[in-house]
Amino acid sequence: GRAVRLALGAGARLPPATPPAPPAGWILFANRPAHRRVINDRDLLAALRAAHGARVPARVYDFGQPLASTVRLLAESSALVSPHGAGLTNLLWMHPGALVFELLPFMCARLGSFYGAMARAALIEHRTWQPPSAELVDGLSEAEAAGAFARRTRDEEPCTLEMTKRSFNVDVDDVVRELGDALLDAEDA
Repeated sequence: GRAVRLALGAGARLPPATPPAPPAGWILFANRPAHRRVINDRDLLAALRAAHGARVPARVYDFGQPLASTVRLLAESSALVSPHGAGLTNLLWMHPGALVFELLPFMCARLGSFYGAMARAALIEHRTWQPPSAELVDGLSEAEAAGAFARRTRDEEPCTLEMTKRSFNVDVDDVVRELGDALLDAEDA
């Protein structure tokens, strides 16, 4: 409590424990600065803006901003779209009923459980998307993709540490459609 108040500034008040979710808050797209980033982030941002208009800020957000501005922005957001990574811990600043749309690395569906559990505890809707094919992954060789598929067919974990670090492209139309469906579901909940 005290550390958060200090970060927000003198005299700042924390929001109530269960504020109502904003009905038409920001749809925030955050990307990572290095590995595990969305390569075609500008295409995704443009498509999100085309589908959701002014609700999508005109730039890709990163979590390198001061804590106070991150808290304010996420408290005003109804959705956060971001690749898997530590920045998703910021979902804790979102209102109950908001949506986190996590973009997972190729063949790493199990990673969705980490922030999915955190989101459920905070009463936030959580959805995931991952590249459906190796062609969307930066620098992934056919042998690495074949190895991942082979591990999966043997009921072994297909997601290796190296796979989790790969940057990837998203199928922009697929992500925008699935996000739209998730937003409708969250509004109906």
